Amino acid sequence: SHFPNTHAIRVSNNIDDLLQFKLPVEIVKEWSEMFKAGLNDLQLAAVNEYRILDGESLLVIAPTSSGKTFIGELAGTHAIVEGRKAVFLLPYRALVNEKFDQFYELYEKKLGYKVVRCTGDYQDQNEEFIKGKYDIALLTYEMFLNLSVAIPNVLNNIGLVVLDEAQFITDPMRGITVELLLTFLLVSRTRGINPQLIVLSAVIGDSNHFEEWLGCKK
Repeated sequence: SHFPNTHAIRVSNNIDDLLQFKLPVEIVKEWSEMFKAGLNDLQLAAVNEYRILDGESLLVIAPTSSGKTFIGELAGTHAIVEGRKAVFLLPYRALVNEKFDQFYELYEKKLGYKVVRCTGDYQDQNEEFIKGKYDIALLTYEMFLNLSVAIPNVLNNIGLVVLDEAQFITDPMRGITVELLLTFLLVSRTRGINPQLIVLSAVIGDSNHFEEWLGCKK
């Protein structure tokens, strides 16, 4: 890769340290405003130990509001800087819409990244997603599964998948969708399609070798 080797970089909780990974100054400045206390232990471990900013995949199991969503955003921004596309998957349309509003304000309006969403709603941007005309795409689990099964080459565009709320894999109703879409991503590896995978889950009773199946660290 034409990027300098960043494996030796270790950051402190000072968000400005992230600039060493060639992240845009504007975004690091925004994050510093948003997270006055800096990076927490979970986020530091993701960067320093688990090397998410070097393209490593990771399963994060941590309580709600422990800051794991920001781990996905860090990896997403880094992917875009490297010219890869980042896809965020969420269980509900309402969550996609909420996240879209936040991302649109921060990443599109301020930084000029193209943010699209696909939720099965009338204002969807499915065409942009299918054609790869985005930097960040936000989809419900079902929409991602439907589109990637119907048009498998959408996966060729993707450099990072952040699966949020992955504890839904244990849900009797929705679990199968999560399992299918993850299986679909794993099977794509046999075709040489291997996006970085960041799986964020609230605490589940037993991770059931989840991380080994995903080929992620935990």
